[in-house]
Amino acid sequence: MHARILFVEDNDDDVALMLRRLREAGVEAEWARVQTAAGLRRALHDGDWQVALVDYNLPGYSGLEALRLIADEAPDVQAITVSGSIDEETAVASISAGAVDYVLKDNLTRLAPAVRRAVEASGLLRAHRRTAEAARLALYAVDHASLLVLTVAADGTLLYANDEACRIFARPRDAVVGRPVWEVAPAVPEGRFRQLAAEVGERGRAEFTYERERGPGDLVCLDVTAEGVPGSDVFLVYGRDVSERRAAQRRLEATLAELGETARRLQRTLEGAVGALSRVVETRDPYTAGHQRRVAQLATAMAVHLGYRGERLEGVRMAGLLHDLGKLTVPAEILAKPGRLTEAEFNLIRQHPLAGYEIVRTIEFTRPVAEMVLQHHERCDGSGYPRGLRGEELLPEARLLAVADVVEAMSSHRPYREALGVPAALAEVRAGAGTRYDAEAAAACEAVVAAGFTFGD
Repeated sequence: MHARILFVEDNDDDVALMLRRLREAGVEAEWARVQTAAGLRRALHDGDWQVALVDYNLPGYSGLEALRLIADEAPDVQAITVSGSIDEETAVASISAGAVDYVLKDNLTRLAPAVRRAVEASGLLRAHRRTAEAARLALYAVDHASLLVLTVAADGTLLYANDEACRIFARPRDAVVGRPVWEVAPAVPEGRFRQLAAEVGERGRAEFTYERERGPGDLVCLDVTAEGVPGSDVFLVYGRDVSERRAAQRRLEATLAELGETARRLQRTLEGAVGALSRVVETRDPYTAGHQRRVAQLATAMAVHLGYRGERLEGVRMAGLLHDLGKLTVPAEILAKPGRLTEAEFNLIRQHPLAGYEIVRTIEFTRPVAEMVLQHHERCDGSGYPRGLRGEELLPEARLLAVADVVEAMSSHRPYREALGVPAALAEVRAGAGTRYDAEAAAACEAVVAAGFTFGD
């Protein structure tokens, strides 16, 4: 007989004596010796032992503690107490702690028979556990016929496959059972199986996704879970076929990508239309050519400084490009008049924000661009036009446009005056901050100019 024996013993001579007695009785041993709790725990974890011969009296470590540890962490290992003297109380304590037998060191004639019985018992326990586990897994398979269900040996051999598994692998059962996992499921090569088996052995569970193309456009996708009792040499693999769901997901992703491209084309079309409208105004008022574009540049830079992102930032840019669109309703000779405007002419110009609003509101933006256009000449103290709005009645974006509009206009040449320059424009905004102009917008304008902003062509 061959036996795998773990000695929990501090005396080398005692180990040598017991090994000699076992060999004389025809028992060849593969063995190791430990004498501390840490060493015992490590040996139980790393080795596949059938029998543990435990010295009842260990210096610094109780034999009873060793027996309890073996019972808890390696129930298949049969523990035998070995001691120089064993009375009735010691024997009862040993059996209660998990020992299956006890032997006296000065009378080792019972050692070999006790070890033989322990080896047989260990084998029976392992076989019983495998049978119980296989029965549990088979019942699981019956109860979960809609799942792929396999029982797999630790060496990779498929022991059982339900009808769903055979359907997914497109093989008859006799071409699945008895074969290695990596032959039946090529998407799980042998190295990957070993990793998963180790994970199940350590944690009792492993999860992964199985994907394999059976043919052109026929992709098999499974959400797979492997489960087993840590230390067992058989475990359950079950998987749900999610091929249709994954295919639908891929179709959805393709549709969304197509919609995204469509949205980008529409955005480019919208920007082209906005740019065209902006240039129409410039053809009627050559003295302010580029004004809307430059206001959009400055207002956008201010918005970025204040943390605007995405659609909100794009809304400011669009409103800047369109804010003077209502000037299309003002006669060109008034727009280009070099002298002072009459009150009637000025009243006509004061209507251009409302006219611009009426044009822009027919375009569907994601932000209130038309309202920004309407409010770009309003002032925080109510002195602006066309509605005389004040304070919180104004959109934050419109307050940015108001400042950007003033700074660009004062910085540029007009028919009725020369360009005053950026410093003069900033002085005007600074003087009106908190009254005519929003203080935060004024500060943002100062900040971006100080950081190096310049109007582009």
